[in-house]
Amino acid sequence: MRRTEKASEAVAVIVRVRPLAKHEKGDAKALVCQDDQNIEIWHKKKPQNFTCNRVFGPSTTQKELFDNSGVEELLDAALSGYCGTMFAYGPTGCGKTHTTLGVENAESLSEEGLVPRSIRRVFSLADSRQSREVRFRVSCLEIYREQIHDLFVPDVDRTSLLCREHPKYGFFVDGLVLKGFKEAHSTISSVCKALRSRHTGSHNLNARSSRSHCLLALHVDSLPKPGSSPGSSPPTYGSMTFVDLAGCERPKDTGSSGKTLREAGHINKSLYVLGKVIQGMVETKGKRSRNLVPYRDSALTKLLIGSLGGSSKTLMVGCISPAAAFVAESIRTLDFANCVKGIRNQPVIRLDPREKLIAEMRLEIDRLRDENTRLRDQLSQPADADAHTDEGPARTSDSKTLFGGPTLPRLPLAMPSAQAPSAASRVEAVAPPQVLPSLPQSAPQHTPSPFFGAPPPPLHRSPRRGVSPLNNPRSPVRQVWEAAPVERGSEELESERLERELEERLADQLFEQLQLKPMAKPKAKPKQPHSDLSQGRGG
Repeated sequence: MRRTEKASEAVAVIVRVRPLAKHEKGDAKALVCQDDQNIEIWHKKKPQNFTCNRVFGPSTTQKELFDNSGVEELLDAALSGYCGTMFAYGPTGCGKTHTTLGVENAESLSEEGLVPRSIRRVFSLADSRQSREVRFRVSCLEIYREQIHDLFVPDVDRTSLLCREHPKYGFFVDGLVLKGFKEAHSTISSVCKALRSRHTGSHNLNARSSRSHCLLALHVDSLPKPGSSPGSSPPTYGSMTFVDLAGCERPKDTGSSGKTLREAGHINKSLYVLGKVIQGMVETKGKRSRNLVPYRDSALTKLLIGSLGGSSKTLMVGCISPAAAFVAESIRTLDFANCVKGIRNQPVIRLDPREKLIAEMRLEIDRLRDENTRLRDQLSQPADADAHTDEGPARTSDSKTLFGGPTLPRLPLAMPSAQAPSAASRVEAVAPPQVLPSLPQSAPQHTPSPFFGAPPPPLHRSPRRGVSPLNNPRSPVRQVWEAAPVERGSEELESERLERELEERLADQLFEQLQLKPMAKPKAKPKQPHSDLSQGRGG
């Protein structure tokens, strides 16, 4: 993977204060935007201060919100392979849909919301990347009364879809349509057409109130163009999801009844579960414990769990009203925002499983090459030093460097006198393979040692561990090796003898450390006395 360590980051939170509505012109304002990050709200004649990443006052335009909210950074991250999520939260009638989607059938670009502006922005960013081929796919769904509907499907053919869980990739909607687009204008037209079929209603606080949660996902596949260099970046699969949540309602304020009241019950229930999930994520510090994080209790939390404590970059937009009549709902929204700030995500770049495996193998190859080069340098240094020394002491110090431990004292080998090979046979045992005659098929073949040029001799074993082939006078290996002619200098033979002794002592020490102790025999269970009934003496 491109990122070997997962760096965590907190969920970004911004707050937008809508202007006063026509029926609120005579009401007093209950909150004040002190600066770009602090809000002071008065409740029961007591001030309360709230801090977030950015505060947008009532005079903020749609363009200023898009330029300074951080949505552009999420779009850049989606092109790089990350998953981004923006969700709007707040009470009913506070401008969530206006912030996310803008004015329906907008006559000018100044009235467009975050979604149309983001689509134009991401297409322009894709055009600027000449070395990549970017493909766009869009999905749009709504959660209405805990049922998932695909908004790209006509109303006549629309059915309820199931939310399933993949053991590796998490929750997904089975049967959801992904439409591919190549131009920003056609994408915006199709999205606006799909959003017109969303369930809406009216009540005392909002003439066009959303009665469902809407999720719009923009999938961005960034692929290298054909003919690119092999060292170019691998294909990435990012996404950007916009979530327009329905607002929580109080029936006594909205005057809802009948179907609208039942819809409000489902909306409030899903938002209540979302609040419990966020509180559980903060308490468990991102660990999804089933007892504390009930993210399976609602379809909304199933689809948002990857954005809350998962592997995506998340931005929350809290929408509130400055009117004193809605001060309780505004405080509840700001408390929710403070809780969301405590969640930390671990964003990662999404790669194809095959490309991910290839990238990991390339990193492993580079690491092994560096290690091989380092070991070759270490082996070349003792060889240069031995050319200017006499015999054993230099080899002993080099062995300490290679094995990373202190130099062992020269102790006599614990070999039985009756089976110990002669000095000549011990010397001949470390001869290179090219000077030895061919061995029988039953004789073990040894590969050259990576530290020394000669093949390692068979390790000595004491009588209780078995007899080495060299210790057995009738062994064909010993007979062949004793008959092999060797022409070597005394200094070279003495140096190799010291090396072999050092290897044998190290092997014996490792064997002693790894030797297992015999397991204790389980204690026999005491025999149970037979009852009178089992012996046929029942009374």
